[in-house]
Amino acid sequence: MHRELEINWAELLNGFAGQLNPLHENIFEQYPASYYWTCYQSEWATGMVFREADFLKRLLPLLVRHGMLSFSSADVMRYFGRRVGVLRGAETTINAVQDFRACRTKEGGPEEDLQWRSMRKGIAGLHRRTEVSQKANERLLNALARRVRALCPWGKDKDLLAAVNHGEFLINGFRNRDLQALLYATPAESPAERRRRSSAISRKLRLLPAHGLIQKVPCTHRYHVTATGRTILVAVLTTASTTVHQLNQLPKAA
Repeated sequence: MHRELEINWAELLNGFAGQLNPLHENIFEQYPASYYWTCYQSEWATGMVFREADFLKRLLPLLVRHGMLSFSSADVMRYFGRRVGVLRGAETTINAVQDFRACRTKEGGPEEDLQWRSMRKGIAGLHRRTEVSQKANERLLNALARRVRALCPWGKDKDLLAAVNHGEFLINGFRNRDLQALLYATPAESPAERRRRSSAISRKLRLLPAHGLIQKVPCTHRYHVTATGRTILVAVLTTASTTVHQLNQLPKAA
């Protein structure tokens, strides 16, 4: 499909036009005119091939749910009752090209005046369209290929979120062992138990940066809650400690 980018589309389309209207030159003999070819809408899709259709069958419901919940994708297509080995993982459709930029000359301007200008619908911008679309597809696929599980903020992860939100950590951040003191009721009784707890906390800590809640302090073993993470943690922990009756009173209080 990438070979399409090497096609001289103007020459190809003009050849078709010549077959459809062989009298074009005669009609416009006094006022020479040529066609200006445009692309009203373009679609650029990226597919993924799986060795085993059964693996894709198990994976697809997770990807669909993740796409709908994480990216507010209301329209998600599935393959019902079919054995498929290819997933159309990402597709970018562009018709409002003016929202994007292309490095081009000004219409009617000198060839050396190259600047980033609004993209046009002409076929000269097809290559730039593919660049924009491919990058959008890659960002979506990278987001879908998450390596960490989703958080359960009001379930099994609530204690972890409450621990990293402790006020004393606002000064100098927190470490693995700081969280151990909060998440375990009693001290470890053996070196093996300490190692087990340290590994368990490390696995939990890998979740939080992936979701943008914490960031590591460079050249240390400490972490800080991000500004976005602080907002999320306060909202989650506040609702976790608020009753339904209290929530129902909020509109009246406002």
